[in-house]
Amino acid sequence: HTVDPERCEAALDLLLILALRSMGAIAKLIGKEDAYTPLIGALREGVRRRYFDPESGIFYNREEKEKASELVNALAILADVASVEESERIAALLTRGDERLTPITISMLCFKYDALLRLDTERYRDYILADIRARYVPMLEYGATSFWEYGYPESIDYVRHPAASHCHGWSALPVYYYATLNGEEAYSALLR
Repeated sequence: HTVDPERCEAALDLLLILALRSMGAIAKLIGKEDAYTPLIGALREGVRRRYFDPESGIFYNREEKEKASELVNALAILADVASVEESERIAALLTRGDERLTPITISMLCFKYDALLRLDTERYRDYILADIRARYVPMLEYGATSFWEYGYPESIDYVRHPAASHCHGWSALPVYYYATLNGEEAYSALLR
């Protein structure tokens, strides 16, 4: 079995790190040997070597370092591949919208929000709640009966465009984050 370096992608490597960390935690919970966590260190080093650009301070999607995304950089924070200082700089890019980073889709927002919350819940609470309102309220105002993954009516032909997903998987994000960030009272009010 050989590895094709053209097929290596940061998002997959970073998700593998998160999966191994979860498998290690599960193994410990059920009293089994953790054969997963020991693999993470080498993966982190490989991700840094392959995708991180120290000059720009961002992680690129592929080794060629042509394109970068909010998703990959959020995952780098969550997988502990970015240092604390790098994570702070990346968070600043994630919250102000840097043109070097492909914006994250609604279906992947949980990774961006979780990366920010991991750094500082108080600091990023208002940003996350405002971002949720900016993304979801226009869909409600438009009268949508499902949530769109890409864009809004004025920016995409959401009915005929093949990339316009009408899945409901991420429709729970506002409920989850409002409850998480505003506590039980806000959650109860949301359910009324």
